[in-house]
Amino acid sequence: MKITNNIIQNINSFPPLSNIVGDVFKTCQDPDSSIADLVKIIEKDQGITIDILRIANSPIYGFTREILNIQQAVSLFGMGTIKGFVISSIFRKSVKFNLSPYAISMNNYLDTCRECNKFVIEVFKNESDHIKNIIYPASFLMNVGTLIIANEISKTENAKNFTNAIQSTENIADIEIEFTGISATDATAILFEHWNFDIDLIDSIKNISKYNTSNRKRELSNPLKATLKCINFHHKYTPKQVENTKKFIKENLINVDLDYFDAFISNQSKIATQM
Repeated sequence: MKITNNIIQNINSFPPLSNIVGDVFKTCQDPDSSIADLVKIIEKDQGITIDILRIANSPIYGFTREILNIQQAVSLFGMGTIKGFVISSIFRKSVKFNLSPYAISMNNYLDTCRECNKFVIEVFKNESDHIKNIIYPASFLMNVGTLIIANEISKTENAKNFTNAIQSTENIADIEIEFTGISATDATAILFEHWNFDIDLIDSIKNISKYNTSNRKRELSNPLKATLKCINFHHKYTPKQVENTKKFIKENLINVDLDYFDAFISNQSKIATQM
């Protein structure tokens, strides 16, 4: 499919990200590094600092007090999640995006990323630290490919049909594949491979659209699959989505406290009606 090739060519043309991303990766992967080390790196860039604080202070996360500095943000979210915030911030600043095919604004896009991140942080809190260090940033970043697909779809004659289909579905990946031959999560994985990101981060996202994978890969991708069953840009925590998510969790032996899951979903539904 021509548009698939265009998307891949577009991804392969993206320049390397700034040095700060490499420094953040090295720091997060170094067992001897500290929160203070990561804070020093991020605070070198005022734009990223402001963007991270804006993301962290979203009402979606439900903090009762304002997060005033990067030290607080890293302490509350952890180094892994902050790594995701940094990558997202730099990428969004590097390219102009047209999200109209998805009928959303950049704020809507970021809110959905936050919702996915909060879902994973809360629902999969019983996972090992190693897995959480992968799936926490992945949950915030897995929709990055949406920005790339949106730009390509906006250039085609099918943009309006794509928009209508996206707004009426609870499974956005099916529509993306139907119109472009590739899902947003696949596009994200290709982009991260282009940038030589951590292999576990790439695999966690790449295998969202795959079913026949090793136990290790499913361990990383299943929490993200569950998240996308419950949350997309136009539908969040609907009864059908919640039912499908619980079914997926039970069938795949994911380490989730289902009573806590029910309480979390109930609380999120109340918040959604108030916002």
